Formats: sequence, structure tokens, C-alpha cells
Amino acid sequence: MPFIRRSNNAVLPPNSRTADVARRTLDALVPIQQRKYANAFEANGYETLVYNRLRHGVACSCQADRRAQATVLGQDGKLKPGQMEKLLTGGLNFKISPYGVKEPMREDLRSARGGATQPNDARKYDVADNSKPLADFDLESDDLDNPYATNTQAANGDEDDAQADIVDQSIDDASENFDAEEYLNDSKCAVCFGTGYVGGFSLLNGLRLVMSTQWTDITELSGTIELNRNPHAFFVTSVSFQVVFPKGVIGVDTFRLWNNDIQIHAQTIEIDNLTYSMDLLRAKCDGLPHTITLTFERLTYFTHVELQFNTSHQRALFEFPRGSFGSNMQLIENLEDMQLNASPAIPNIEREDMLVECTLGKVLIVSAVTDWKTRKRDILGWDVTVRALQPAELLNLLPRRHPVHQKTTYMVRDNSNGVRRT
Repeated sequence: MPFIRRSNNAVLPPNSRTADVARRTLDALVPIQQRKYANAFEANGYETLVYNRLRHGVACSCQADRRAQATVLGQDGKLKPGQMEKLLTGGLNFKISPYGVKEPMREDLRSARGGATQPNDARKYDVADNSKPLADFDLESDDLDNPYATNTQAANGDEDDAQADIVDQSIDDASENFDAEEYLNDSKCAVCFGTGYVGGFSLLNGLRLVMSTQWTDITELSGTIELNRNPHAFFVTSVSFQVVFPKGVIGVDTFRLWNNDIQIHAQTIEIDNLTYSMDLLRAKCDGLPHTITLTFERLTYFTHVELQFNTSHQRALFEFPRGSFGSNMQLIENLEDMQLNASPAIPNIEREDMLVECTLGKVLIVSAVTDWKTRKRDILGWDVTVRALQPAELLNLLPRRHPVHQKTTYMVRDNSNGVRRT
């Protein structure tokens, strides 16, 4: 007698119809789930500014030094024979001042500031009082117990020591012309924040403008652009930029003037020949070009002007996975990496992006990120690993929104809209 063995492994018509229904249902449910997750963050999420790191754009002027370094070094990172010969024969013009001395102020800057001028001698230095020539020490002394014994043989006419003094002086003269910033540069740059592109970051739901020496619409310039500084800087008494302000601005995050990482102030700021004010700036946000004029009392160095606008009411939010409010604040102060959940309203987060939260003004840098998406790249959330930025790091110069501090309770007499005692 035959046995009938039933199995659920067969692909039957009801099973195939269920797959089609599930696929269509998933496409319909994903937008609903996105809205649910976003609403959950709206309830008690931490508002944040999302700065996306620039990976293309206008190359910053500080990158010219890196290109010069790349041209001097070969593919294996070694100095080319031709450049090595120039270095040995003194053919490279570098510019580093010896230790313990300082270079005199530029004559045009000295005269502009009312100081007395000096002869234009690039090799003339003001020697510090505590400087001592290297030749005063005999490193090859016979007294092994006192390797820093004073060399007195050169004063007695010893030819070998006199020749050594000449060699030391030649080394000092060569070091005067050595410019480490040109070929061994690793300096900070507040124009690009190390990204290599002017501005450094783009702002989610906002517009960030950085007007540096590479700005294309510089309409007036009373001074010069210093190409020997890193990054390139203005050395002017007045300068004018033509800028297109965005239309429909919600607020202005910042309008600052910088000399690299040092904030400075202009004597007067005008927009279309009108004295600057925050109300005037917001009124000029009409999508049309306008002229910003900066005027200084005397010749002044500055590298860039920073403008940042808020152009949307939509907020970017994140939340801690677990824990109370108090433990969350302790996590923000922690030096180690921590985990965050970000809202699906944020379209993109990548490694090295910045999260500037608006509750206490803390700056968080993204070290790792895992997206939660469907196969059609519908975003349902982000698992982000971040660390708190330390006060000495340059990225702390990024603009912040006004932090919201803890508020005290209302007095009963001031509670005009709440529940009253009867």
C-alpha cells in the first residue's frame, strides 16, 4: 500500500501570491514606518546640526604646500637626486630662522603701523638676549665627565676648532633660508579644517558660505593678497565681496571674520553701502547678489569671512539607545566612543561628519556609522558611533546654534497660561 508524504516545501500558487502581496505591502508600509520613527525622535530627541565633510569643491590654498612637497619627494617618499644636490649646494631657498632669534617685522607693515623703518636686509635678525652660539661648546672635549666644557682652544688660534666654527656658521646661514612650512607642512587651517576644500563642511538644512582669497567675486581690494602665508591671507584696509544670499532664510547662525583660527573684527561692515545689522542681513536674503564691504582702521591680515544660514524648520535629531537623562550627559563628556541613534529624517551620515548638538553645544565626530535601509534605500534610521571633540581641537570653531539650557520652574504668579490653584 503506497504512503503519501505531505510536505510544505512545494511552491504552490497561494505561496507565490503571498510573495507578491508581501512585496507590495512592504513598499506601502515603509513610508509609514519612516514617519513613525521620525515622530519618536520628535518627542524627546536631541536637536543637532549635521555637518557633512566636503569631498569635492574648491581646493584650499593650504594644499599648495602639499603639492610642493609632493613635487620635491619621489614616488617612494625620498628626496630626488636633483633636489638633494640643490640642498647640499645651497640652491634651495627655504626661510626658517635659527633657534633663539626672531625675524624683523616687514618694512611695509612696520611703516603702516607707525614704526621706524630699517634697512631692507632679509638676513638681519634681532638676536634674543639668552641666545648662545653653538660653537661655545666643545662636544669633543677630553673631559668625559663634563661634555659641555667651554671651548677655549679657538681663542688660542687652534685651526681645527676655528674650521669647526666656520662649518657651524655655514649651517646656521643655510638654516636661515630653510622653509619647513613649504616642504614639511602639517599646519592647521581653519578655512578647510583639514578637508582640503574651502569651507570644510556643508550644513544639512542650511547654507554655509566661506569667502576666502579664492572667492571669485572680489569687487574691490585696497591692499594685497599674501601668497606666502598658509593659508593665503588678505593684507588690506578694505575689501568687498559680491555674495548671493539665499532666499527664505529662517535664521543666521553666524557672521564672523577670521585670521586663520583667530577671530578678528572689522572697523565697519556694510551691505550695499548700508551699515550692517542682523535685521538688515535677513532683509537682504532675497536670492539676489549683494556687496559686503569690510573696512579696517589699518592694514590687517585676515584669511576668510564665514557666513552660515538656517534655511529649514525641519530638525535633525538623535537619541541615546538606553539610559536616563543624567547618564546621557555623562556619556557626552566621556572620552571614549559612544553609540547614538539618529533620525530617519537625516538623509546621509558618513565617517568624519560632525554632529553639533544644540542642548549643551557639544561637538561629536562620527567614527563609524551603520545605516538601516531597505533594498530601495528607504532610510529607517542610523546607528552612529561618535566621540566627543576635545576643547583644543580645531573643529570646535564650527558654528553652533544657541544652546538650550535647563530652565527653572515658573512662579505661580507668572503662570498665566498653565493650571492655576482655585
